[in-house]
Amino acid sequence: MADTTRDDTQRVKRWLYSIATTEQAIYNLEMAIADLRAKIDNPPTHIVSGISNYSGMSYGGGEEGGSKQQCFSEWLEMCENRLSFLEHHMDRHRRKVEQYRQTLEKLKQEPRWGYAAGEIIRKKYYCKVRPDQAIYAMFLFISPEWYYKLHKRALRYFFDVLPDVFLMQTEKSTVLVQ
Repeated sequence: MADTTRDDTQRVKRWLYSIATTEQAIYNLEMAIADLRAKIDNPPTHIVSGISNYSGMSYGGGEEGGSKQQCFSEWLEMCENRLSFLEHHMDRHRRKVEQYRQTLEKLKQEPRWGYAAGEIIRKKYYCKVRPDQAIYAMFLFISPEWYYKLHKRALRYFFDVLPDVFLMQTEKSTVLVQ
């Protein structure tokens, strides 16, 4: 990575290592969203007791019925806000994984060196194969020199193809320091 810094390289590596975890987060967010939607469709009885319907009309009458309706409305608003929050984070995680997959596929299409470089990224950062020797000797059958050259080139490729991801991280850290 000739004109990128060591910090740039480390940012790319951290991002690549986080992809498997991000996929697990997507699964967990999907489960949380499904649970929350089920809860909204079937509110707990202590929330809806005394409310005859969900249309906003209270048949309980008097001040007590109104306060229960207000309690239900507040609970429903809280659930909808939480649902929006979870969906937003799930979308962000899905975009991140999609960026990774598309970039990896494009990298593998590079003539002569792309496929091997893509496999290095996949094995090292997604599958977390250790040590590096296992990757170049057991999977790719290439020399250590060629492995490290391709690894460096692949990291540079990700940095160049996803500037919005890595340069945005640089700007965030600069703002935090100031």
